[in-house]
Amino acid sequence: MNEQRALLGSLNLRIHIDIERPDLVALAKLALQNVLTRNNFALPLGKSIERVEFIMRDFVGCQSFAVLFKQKFNRLLELNIGGPTDQTKINHPAKEADSVLELLYEWMGGSCGRTLRCLRIFPFVKICPLLEGLVNNCPMLEHLTLSKLADYYQTLVFKDIKSFEFAGLGLSYSLIDLEFAKNVCPMFPNLRVLAYLDVPWDPVMITMLKAIYNENYRNRLQRHRLELYQSIDSLEKFVANTKALFICRSTKELPVSVNVQHLKGDLVITVYRAHENYIIPTFDPLLGRI
Repeated sequence: MNEQRALLGSLNLRIHIDIERPDLVALAKLALQNVLTRNNFALPLGKSIERVEFIMRDFVGCQSFAVLFKQKFNRLLELNIGGPTDQTKINHPAKEADSVLELLYEWMGGSCGRTLRCLRIFPFVKICPLLEGLVNNCPMLEHLTLSKLADYYQTLVFKDIKSFEFAGLGLSYSLIDLEFAKNVCPMFPNLRVLAYLDVPWDPVMITMLKAIYNENYRNRLQRHRLELYQSIDSLEKFVANTKALFICRSTKELPVSVNVQHLKGDLVITVYRAHENYIIPTFDPLLGRI
C-alpha cells in the first residue's frame, strides 16, 4: 500500500530502538544523539533526510526522542512510526498511545508538519482532537495509515486526507475497530483511496462496506468514485459477498480490479485484489502533481 517510487532515491533513515526497559530510554537517546552528530553522518550539501521509519520494541516513552527528531529531521516527506511486521512489546495500550501522540505533537508541530505528505502510525494511537489538529495542520499531508486504536472520537474530520489505510491484525479486532469502520466515510470526506487490509471479513470488513453503502445512500451527491484495496485475492468472491450492496459493472475478466456500483446510487468503487499497491502521486512544491 502507498508505494512512493519518487522516494527510492531520496535520503531515507530507519531508526530501531531495541530495548524493553523504560529506564534505558534516556541512555538510548544519548547514544542516538551521538550517532547523529558524528562527522560521518553529515549529509550532502543542500540535502536533508526525507523519509524516516522509527521503531521501538516498546513505544512507551518514545516522546523522549521528540526534541532530537524535531531538530534533525524537520523537512520530512514521509514519517513512519513503527512498521506492519515489526514485533513490539505491548503492555499498556493507553500509555503507548499517549506517548505516540506526545511524540507526534512535538515532532510535527514545527517545520516538519509543513512538508509531510505521508504519515503511517502502527503502534497504538488515539483518534482524538489532538491527532485531528496535527493532521489538519499539515498542508501537504494526503495519506494516513493507522493500525491499532486505543480510543476513538466519532465526530472528528480529517478534511484533506485523500488516501487512508487501516492496517489490521489478521483475525484480531476490537469494538473500537468496529465503531471506527462505521464512520470512515464521514471522517474522511475527501477520501479517494481506501485500504482495509488484514482485517476479518466478518464483522470488520462487511461493517465498513455497509457503512459506505449507507453513507452514499444518504448523501448521493457527495461521493461518486472510490478506490478500495482489500485482502481478498479472488475478486469474484468479493463480488459474490457484496451482491446485496453493490452490482458488478466490469464486463471483462478480473485479473487486477473490478468496478462495482451502489445498488441505489451513483457511487462506483474500483476494488483491487489482494497484494496490489497504491502509488502516491509524485508531488513537487513548485510544479504541483507530476
